Amino acid sequence: MKFHASWDSLEKENHFLKAIVFVILAIAIFLCITVMAVGTKDPILIQRSCYSRMVEKSAPQPTDDEIKAFVEEAIKARFNTGWNDALFLTTEQSAFKEKEQAQLSKQNMKQKVIVNSVTLDKDQITVDADRLISVGDIRSTFKFPLKVQLKSSSRSEGNPYGLVLSEITEQTEVKK
Repeated sequence: MKFHASWDSLEKENHFLKAIVFVILAIAIFLCITVMAVGTKDPILIQRSCYSRMVEKSAPQPTDDEIKAFVEEAIKARFNTGWNDALFLTTEQSAFKEKEQAQLSKQNMKQKVIVNSVTLDKDQITVDADRLISVGDIRSTFKFPLKVQLKSSSRSEGNPYGLVLSEITEQTEVKK
């Protein structure tokens, strides 16, 4: 009888251990699926400032506010002396800037463009700006209306707007 009793207890122990193994296997599969689901989600980005807030995921097409902010930054990158941000400019505009800055430095001049407003129309972007040119302590300000054309590029850490300044033309005002 002792033999059957020990065999019975061994069989019960084996059933218990098999049940435990299946429960642990089910928990491991559940945890793997949960980790995969959480791992594929986009991360939550928090903008740290005076009031912390969650950063919204950007759309593939830039919004009007993004275009206006980009145009202000790109105008500064294109015209301001000492501003080196070539990620906002095409190679052609970078070459124009280098040539212009070389001419200004020969004459011991510095330039700064102050953007007053950016107007978006269907097919064109107009900028109302002031051009500040200084020679030593002497400064002169001129009205500087511009038409701007942009091209799309990929968004990056250096260029989060996904835009590039392709062409700038100065508008001439017609007096009546």
